[in-house]
Amino acid sequence: MTKIVIEVTNTTPMLVGWHDPELVDPMGLRATEVKGIWRWWARAVVAGALYDKNMLIGERGEDAVRRPLPNEIHAINCLVGKVMGLGYTGEREAEQARLHLYVEKVGVLEPRVVTGDGLGYQRLRLLSLGRKRHQYIDTGSRFRIEVDIVRREYADAEDLALKILVLSLQLMGIGKGSRKGLGSLDVTYTNLSIPSSLADLVEEIYRGVSHLVDKYGYSECKAQQKSVRKGLPPIPALSRDQYNRFNIAQIHVVRNVDLGKFIEIHNFFVRSERCRKLYGNPVCEDKLRKSLHAWVLGLPRSQRGTGYSSEDFERRASPMFISYHEKGNRLGQGVFVTMLASGDWPRKIEWAGAGSQMLVIDEGDVVNAMANALNEFREYVDKLKLQMNRVWPW
Repeated sequence: MTKIVIEVTNTTPMLVGWHDPELVDPMGLRATEVKGIWRWWARAVVAGALYDKNMLIGERGEDAVRRPLPNEIHAINCLVGKVMGLGYTGEREAEQARLHLYVEKVGVLEPRVVTGDGLGYQRLRLLSLGRKRHQYIDTGSRFRIEVDIVRREYADAEDLALKILVLSLQLMGIGKGSRKGLGSLDVTYTNLSIPSSLADLVEEIYRGVSHLVDKYGYSECKAQQKSVRKGLPPIPALSRDQYNRFNIAQIHVVRNVDLGKFIEIHNFFVRSERCRKLYGNPVCEDKLRKSLHAWVLGLPRSQRGTGYSSEDFERRASPMFISYHEKGNRLGQGVFVTMLASGDWPRKIEWAGAGSQMLVIDEGDVVNAMANALNEFREYVDKLKLQMNRVWPW
């Protein structure tokens, strides 16, 4: 049995769930949390390869801009669960995961209580409001992730799945606020053979999964190539393609960032902080507000009866997420910024401000909103006297 080891250290406060929402799990980092982002990214990588080969088209939904077709969902689940070995339940068959993941803490964990200022993090500051005393795992805590390959069936696919695990630990945090960089993890050691740069790892994974789709997509998972015109992918997808000249998937890196600068970047997602940094005033009409595009940073976005909400989608996470890495990280230091454009947005979003307005959303609106968010983020980074560069796609 092959054993893969990945040692990680959290670079930002980590808030992992437990049976008491105000406390953190004594383990600090739960295997279920890691498995969750691992499977999420495996689906996104497979979806990107299928989309680029016209095998993931989706359809217009009654309440969603775009949604996947049943046979497309089957193909993704089959490639991720059966071929890659992450576990599979199909209509006529089921297979247990061949890759078993475990997590153990290294050393003693001492949970801390979020204080009133939230250590400067907007997400932590919100948790400290009122009388609640939320705990978090402080930075510098170490964990050991082990993956046992209990059975080999598709060796090339299983090896790619392990590299996707490393990628998921690089692009997304763990726990509450994970898309805004909380719970970011540095990979400090692994016995898995991986490239030394983020861009090379993403490219290696993309090409490998594209080959897997050619090899197993038709024969094992009944993927179907279509000849219709493509819109946006119906789910988040690591695609090389473009829609309206906008890269569907893009990964950027902001270098030479210390923790203080990262906290400022983390606070971009709050309009008052954006306004303060961009215009020198916490109250302003920034570009996302003027265009009524701020919904793209996640739904619901409402406070005191104002903001954005949808009757059809209780929640829709932001398609833009960040992670923070220090010098000890195997794939380099900096803030990694990821954007994935997809059609899984509600067709109708209600905005309430001085008045109210029902926004009808289509694929062009999604792309325009994401382009505005990216441009404003770049301006924000420039104000911090930092530079952001796209590393994928090349």
